[in-house]
Amino acid sequence: MSLNANEHHSARENLSILRQIKFTLPQTSVWFTPRPRIHALLDQVTSFPLTLVVAPAGYGKTSALGDWASKSQHRIAWFSVDSDDDSLQQFFSSLVTAIQIVEPTAGSYTLSLMTRLDEVISPQQYASSLASELLVLEEPLIVILDDLHHLQDTEVISFLREIIKHPPPMLRLIASSRSNMTLTSASMWASGHLQEITQSDLAFRVDEVNAFLRSSFTGEVPNGVDQKLMEMSEGWITGIFLATLVSQQNHTALDETVNGPLAHHMISEYIIHEVLEKQSINVQNHLLRIAIPHQINQQLALELTRDLPPEQWKSAPLDQLVDAGLFVSSSSTDDVWYRFHSLFRDSLLRRLNEIVDEQTLAQLHRRAYQWFEEQGDIDTALRHALAAGELREGAALVVRHCQRSLIEDRWLQLDRWLSMLPPDLVATNFELLTASAWVQQIRGRHDKMRVFVDRARVLLSTSEEYGITDSVRLMTAELGLLENFDQRNTSHPAERRASLEHAFDILQGSDRFAELNTYLYAPSYLARVNGGAMTTRTRDLIAQLGVDSSPHAEHKQLWACHGLMMAGVTSEHIQTLKDNALLAVETARKLGLTRLRAQSEFLLAMVQLEQNDLEEAERGFRRSYANPHAGVLVFIGSGNRLARTLNALGRVDEADAVLNDLLGRLLASQSTEFLPMVRSSLARIHLARGDVRGAWTHLRALDHSVSVPQTYSPESVTMMYALAQAVDSANPKLLEAKQTLEALAMDPVVLHWADLEIQVQVCLALVEHLSGDTEHAFMRLDPAVAAAEELGYCRLFLDLHPAVVELLRLYHQRHNTSAYVDSVLTAATNRNTYLSQISTPAENFSPLTEREEDVLSGLFHRLSNKEIANVLGISTLTVKSHTRNIYGMLGVNSRRKAVARARQLGLHHGDSTDKRFLD
Repeated sequence: MSLNANEHHSARENLSILRQIKFTLPQTSVWFTPRPRIHALLDQVTSFPLTLVVAPAGYGKTSALGDWASKSQHRIAWFSVDSDDDSLQQFFSSLVTAIQIVEPTAGSYTLSLMTRLDEVISPQQYASSLASELLVLEEPLIVILDDLHHLQDTEVISFLREIIKHPPPMLRLIASSRSNMTLTSASMWASGHLQEITQSDLAFRVDEVNAFLRSSFTGEVPNGVDQKLMEMSEGWITGIFLATLVSQQNHTALDETVNGPLAHHMISEYIIHEVLEKQSINVQNHLLRIAIPHQINQQLALELTRDLPPEQWKSAPLDQLVDAGLFVSSSSTDDVWYRFHSLFRDSLLRRLNEIVDEQTLAQLHRRAYQWFEEQGDIDTALRHALAAGELREGAALVVRHCQRSLIEDRWLQLDRWLSMLPPDLVATNFELLTASAWVQQIRGRHDKMRVFVDRARVLLSTSEEYGITDSVRLMTAELGLLENFDQRNTSHPAERRASLEHAFDILQGSDRFAELNTYLYAPSYLARVNGGAMTTRTRDLIAQLGVDSSPHAEHKQLWACHGLMMAGVTSEHIQTLKDNALLAVETARKLGLTRLRAQSEFLLAMVQLEQNDLEEAERGFRRSYANPHAGVLVFIGSGNRLARTLNALGRVDEADAVLNDLLGRLLASQSTEFLPMVRSSLARIHLARGDVRGAWTHLRALDHSVSVPQTYSPESVTMMYALAQAVDSANPKLLEAKQTLEALAMDPVVLHWADLEIQVQVCLALVEHLSGDTEHAFMRLDPAVAAAEELGYCRLFLDLHPAVVELLRLYHQRHNTSAYVDSVLTAATNRNTYLSQISTPAENFSPLTEREEDVLSGLFHRLSNKEIANVLGISTLTVKSHTRNIYGMLGVNSRRKAVARARQLGLHHGDSTDKRFLD
């Protein structure tokens, strides 16, 4: 409760006006905003003998305590501590005076001990005597000791520790301080006798910033400015106040002032004068130096301050600064790392730049750079190297660590390092050029990759430091490998395979990222062209790496395993690929290789799609598609096949949305060379739906005579172009389609991929069937079906065109009644697949009932529902019901589209005359 002067006149009458202020509740300013959240914490004070309120300057400790005390119903004694109280007798005298304003007789005997000149009274005796006198209290007495950080005298601190250690039952102490004075002990925490209100508790939340602005700011409060103030100040109340004050005084918009120079200047002035300049010169020097890094720990603090005299420090410098509460907070759970408040650090750095020369500042950054590199934090080391002006040393730092970053899947980090270096410095260093090329290759920017590769070739040919050495042979092989990935590389496939095999031989054992890429791509591209020799060599390599203890041996082994998996895509049963992919996912997870994990998950999902396990495939493709570290090829492959999976599940709109998202993201990242791959997938999905017109929209935007990148068993634009020609009922070009497919069947690229080779044969069979030669079509299907069964494929037949499914159904009925073909057809008619909704008839097959065919015939003759009902002798409601079924079966939503789709799918009702509808 609030205590007025009349009630305590006797206790105050002998005090001077200045002395009385020490024991009077502080007045809140017009800017003060009530804080119910802090009040709620302080209301718990009677449950704890000691409540500590610890935070740096400007966090509103005094204002919060004073506002709470003025509204509290408890008996409260207030004592504003200052430097004059920093002796045992003076402090004790002031403390007893504060208590006697509430309890007039309390402490009188102990106070009399001070007059005994013939003996020395210890802090423990003072504490014991005062505690005895306060035992008579019948209700709680709360004593608030504000600004306790002014006390340094060891006897005063000993007295406080003793009174806290053995407090009278009704005494409650609240101590506010800028620093942790180590008044507490572990036993107090363990016994629940201590409550602590810290900087994080006192910091303003966004809603409190908003309340402050609306109660104190006379202008309009723009939307979002409370969040900006919160982020700028990290909840520091004085920072919020000063930024608002600058806006008021300069008549500027608050949202423009928040991060403006005037606000930062005023805040910096406050910190310098109210915090920094109140420290000793020794403390100031240490503070300025350890502000160099964003985070600091004990060892780094010692390294940055090793040229300063340590004799004034009672403990390690950082420990003492933390205890002093100088805006230092823990940035890790184990309190090993600390950081300054961002505004405080900015002010320290501003002062440091004012008082030291450039050479000293550079030396501090150099120490930090060397220390962080030793700890393996290359990001921070590079920032300090560049801040020290050591550009070439910064470049050398990146060179020392670029290969490891690539091998360990930290290519985004490497990209950031490279972007920090001056371009002209990168252009003169082969290692930096090739590292840049690899980053762009992974990212899918082959246009930029070419620039770096070309510069590296020029550097090799013109620089005197490069002769005909083993190193140059390695460099040349690496550049050739990079050129192999170029989507505009027009070399013959045989030349590209020879280049891959050469790189595999030259780079083996080089411990470069290029070596790992040869382990992946050489086996996959040479698996079906050299009698399996490369596959055998890769298996031997994996065995050798399994017993190799050198750095990154496990990484190399995983890349080689991926190469074998890709080789398996060309020739092995997909169940083997699935087993290996599961193992690769776990290995990549263990090694922390996010990119290879995404690639493994993609391969696993690809198998699940082919095995018609659509739900699991969807989950796998989504994981790899969402992985930001995946690299462009896995990203595109996952997006394409995720859309195909959704299409197979009948979620057509979602499939289109995924591909549109993929197109948009490729355009945003300027990876335009890969747009044909997405358009190719769009064309395939439209063909799978039976939508030839939609497929033509994308196929005609592509040059089908040029191979789309053949990665991860891709789409063949040429094959789909020929398929569209064959099934286009509006303008079929069966002969042209057959010639294209027969030429494609001899293409070495097609022959490389088992599933693509089978699909070309299936398309040829369909063309022959549509040409009327069904028996010859069956003869083509025989080896294709046998190969697909041997390799474990299922969806291979289901995602080309509905006519393929119906050809397979006819093949099963008339020619081959195997369990394998039956299982494929079962998958085709599964209700979860889109194909079950839009099956294309073969010969007399129709997806419609007899009555639905009658209604469709009426639609062809453009009759109304009532007219159709009259002719068929049914109700209009029945006609509507049949019409809805027809729409659903054909995948359309209007009469016009139903008629067009029926013609497209070969339901020739419109080409015949139904006499019932002619009258």
